[in-house]
Amino acid sequence: MRIVVKGAQGVGKTHVAAALSARSRGRLAVLDEWDGQSELPDDVVAITNAATISLPNDGTTQVIDVSIHGEPLGA
Repeated sequence: MRIVVKGAQGVGKTHVAAALSARSRGRLAVLDEWDGQSELPDDVVAITNAATISLPNDGTTQVIDVSIHGEPLGA
């Protein structure tokens, strides 16, 4: 399983990724600052603020866009 958490700086991507990793009891590792283009390993929660991301079209990766949920934290 691969999950990509994307959004602008300060919207809470790291908090979401850490919660997902904890919920998986550590089965999902957190990959911070993913460039949006590199191949993703299995069992990872990738964090990115890349404007565009490239993913395989095989249905194995879920994307969570936290930027659509409001302002950066503390704004």
